[in-house]
Amino acid sequence: MGSLDLTSIKTSDFGSKRFECNCGRTHRVDTQRIMIGKNAIVMLGEAMSVIPAGRALFFSCEDIYEHYGSRIAGEIINLGYSLIKHVFPPNFRPELEQLDKMAKELPEDIRLVVAYGSRSVCDAAKYIARRREIRLIMIPSTPGGSYLSTTSHLYSGNLCKGYKSAAPYALLCDLNVIRQASKEVLASAFGELCSRLVALVDWYFSKCIADGHHCSSIEELVMQCINMAINSGEGLIADNEFSLYITSEALLRSSLCSQLLGYDRCSVGSSHLAAQLMSPKQKMRYGERCIVAGRAILNMYSLFFSSDFSDVFMPPDKDLRARKAAQILGAHPGRVYDNSSYVTDIGEYRSRLERAQEYRKEFLKLLDFYIAKLNMAWVVFKRLYKDAGAWMDGAIDERDLASSIALAPELTEDYTPLSLMRDMGILERYVQRS
Repeated sequence: MGSLDLTSIKTSDFGSKRFECNCGRTHRVDTQRIMIGKNAIVMLGEAMSVIPAGRALFFSCEDIYEHYGSRIAGEIINLGYSLIKHVFPPNFRPELEQLDKMAKELPEDIRLVVAYGSRSVCDAAKYIARRREIRLIMIPSTPGGSYLSTTSHLYSGNLCKGYKSAAPYALLCDLNVIRQASKEVLASAFGELCSRLVALVDWYFSKCIADGHHCSSIEELVMQCINMAINSGEGLIADNEFSLYITSEALLRSSLCSQLLGYDRCSVGSSHLAAQLMSPKQKMRYGERCIVAGRAILNMYSLFFSSDFSDVFMPPDKDLRARKAAQILGAHPGRVYDNSSYVTDIGEYRSRLERAQEYRKEFLKLLDFYIAKLNMAWVVFKRLYKDAGAWMDGAIDERDLASSIALAPELTEDYTPLSLMRDMGILERYVQRS
């Protein structure tokens, strides 16, 4: 089977497609229609024309409802639906418990969910649509790279986690609406997308070191999206409409990658996990925290792979190795070689160290390229709005950043360079020194 080229497919042509891939998997897009234009009202009528009329649930947010959300709600009624509205307060934070309660209490005859809003509103809608197994039509109010993914980021207490959710039946990107978003929101979306360079490193590392699944075709598609955004940077700074269109499409394509893969391995990396844990001294949007953490993590990775660590961290002396493995595994050194389960664990740990050593030069070459790419993105990011990056001075506590990076491996089951650094005790020392 030849290599699958996803980069040549138009974004709007991905709807309902299946692709046999030489990575050994079949990639598919469950979203039926991806429509990009300048009138969501017209696109909505077209998307709903094949869905039988009945009762619909409409999600939006107070700060955007009166301006445009009310027109969308009116159009839904004009198309023959009775409507249940949930208009959330500004700065809405989707809570898992609240949404579970809502899903249980909704009438049984709901046929459709329509969401008009930013990521938080759309994540809530995706989760409800999956819980109730009904179709979802999504109209983003801001640029973003998660609308087509099948993950909703919801809060349980103060912890934000990703939960399985429904892919939208149709996504309608109205460029006239997206254009109203602030430069701060655009900068956050740009930073979140470009920090996926860390996710690509983590993903490739997992394949090389822990035999994880990897797809070069989807990797190329993610990189295409990042390049589209960076190459449109000067136009974005100048408020060029075509550059906004290209960046918005890049963000949508990037969220398609998660749907094609079936999970968020290609779009959520250590930088995104660290961003969820950061507590900056002043308000920073999620994508801003992502790009800050991403730059720090890629430099850590480069420094890590610059050292020949095979003998330092896995010494050839059997007793020293036993003590080191026991420390990592939480076992008594005397039992390490007597218990078969410990032998297995030590063997796996040693195997990963040896593989990391084997791939060290390849990782360094890759990291040099990605660090240069993220530095290019950083230059654009700092110019996207007047005070972008100004909060760097004094806004980020180095210890908070270090602690967030050190805890990031605990939020994922995927094996990343941070996981190996944790197992070696490096992350603990990193926090102590910061």
